[in-house]
Amino acid sequence: MSVQLHEQTQSTVSNGVGANGHAQIPSLESGDLLSRVEFERRYHLHPEIKKAELIEGEVYVASPVHVKKHGTPHFDLIGWLAVYRAATPGVVGSDNATIRLDLENEPQPDVLLRLEPDHGGAVVYYRR
Repeated sequence: MSVQLHEQTQSTVSNGVGANGHAQIPSLESGDLLSRVEFERRYHLHPEIKKAELIEGEVYVASPVHVKKHGTPHFDLIGWLAVYRAATPGVVGSDNATIRLDLENEPQPDVLLRLEPDHGGAVVYYRR
């Protein structure tokens, strides 16, 4: 697999220098096979990418979503789950938040419910 590079004019990136003297950063594209550490590094270097996930070591970069096919049903689902969360002690919800499941899986689900540890859940929080 070849790694494609995109130009970046910031000198703080230490991924090499192109022929024109500008720093180079590796791409992040669907189908790339990466470790979680490398996935996170590249994702942080590409603020133009709004949603990317690592599933079993493979990168998936999402396409923009359609209002009627995704946005409206997503909104309805969030409302339904918010009512459930409000009525269920220890349940916490998230919307489009990245989660680390293990060393090869870092999805960004549209909606997530989790049970807090003091209510029997097994969530571990990491600080960056």
